[in-house]
Amino acid sequence: MGKTLMSRRQLLLNSGISVIGLSLLPAFPGSALAVASTSDTLSGFMSFCRLAPGHVNLDEAIGSQLYAALSAKDAAFVENFGKLAEMVKRDGYPDVEALDAALAGNTLRDTLLSIIRAWYSGVVEDGTGAATRRK
Repeated sequence: MGKTLMSRRQLLLNSGISVIGLSLLPAFPGSALAVASTSDTLSGFMSFCRLAPGHVNLDEAIGSQLYAALSAKDAAFVENFGKLAEMVKRDGYPDVEALDAALAGNTLRDTLLSIIRAWYSGVVEDGTGAATRRK
């Protein structure tokens, strides 16, 4: 009985991210996935992501897919993420709240929020794009 059970919220979050992340894989061209597959790039992204959403146990396969999707969606993402990661490395923010406060009025805050949103929702696009049908 020494094991801690995963909370229902955490289970739903992990399941949703896994399903959505895996479903994104075939939607992106090989060149975008290749960008995220380099070990240094992925390692840096995953290291940053442990700070941004505040979780230590993140799946690298999902991280790779999210990086590829974010890069494909926004041509400036790679450059902006590099600046953001360098800022964190240089200034050593203890948590995402301190980083967010430091980014007030800075366009890099949008990059931070897009990474956090991607991890929590599994979505990189604004809106759903889903059509509704009324009877």
